[in-house]
Amino acid sequence: MICTAGSFFLFGCSDDGTRLLPPPGYITMEFQDGVYPDQYYTGTRDAVLKAGAAFAEENYGQVSLDTIGTVDLTGELIERRVILRFDLSLITSCADVKESILSIRVEPGAGSSVTLGVYRATVPALLPASWPEGTGQSFDGVTWLTADGTVFWNEPGGDYLPTLLAAATVTDDTIATFILPDDAVYHWIKFPEDNHGVIIKSQDTSAEGYRLVHFRESGTAEMRPYLSVKYRDG
Repeated sequence: MICTAGSFFLFGCSDDGTRLLPPPGYITMEFQDGVYPDQYYTGTRDAVLKAGAAFAEENYGQVSLDTIGTVDLTGELIERRVILRFDLSLITSCADVKESILSIRVEPGAGSSVTLGVYRATVPALLPASWPEGTGQSFDGVTWLTADGTVFWNEPGGDYLPTLLAAATVTDDTIATFILPDDAVYHWIKFPEDNHGVIIKSQDTSAEGYRLVHFRESGTAEMRPYLSVKYRDG
């Protein structure tokens, strides 16, 4: 099931910032590590953020398959979130964005469905750049507690804007699909320094509910996170 958030139509811009009508014809640019736009694209970054005393300081940036949602570990509910971003620099900064579709591959699971929400990620002001994916070592990359292994998030679990960008309810699905607002994707294209990607998390952490998610490190290319942006040059 797909639920969409609101969006609005965007035009190109001139050198002085004046809005201009874009030329006709839309282009669809696809992003998936090692596949789209071509085999050389490696612009995806992703990691799992895990709550809990045994996990909160650990980096999970080099996993090919891990959990999202809430897991019951010996009577304690432990939340897992996904932080994910794509390098969109191949699209002109004056693009007219028409449609953006984000997909992640999940393993079908038994039991109740899981509703996942997508939020626009931000980073602490002290961080000189965006969050680093990390190599799986302590103090070396993004964690539940820190944006880079040392600089703490303003809130544990990653900083993000409160507005829900999109949501999808996963039952026996193998793909969770989110239609992102055009203005959010346009902002990442126009201001790449603000592109910190998204945080995907369960909308209900009061009960156990989770799925296994495939990441960019997956040995099967089609399982990696995927973003499609339909646009035309400004």
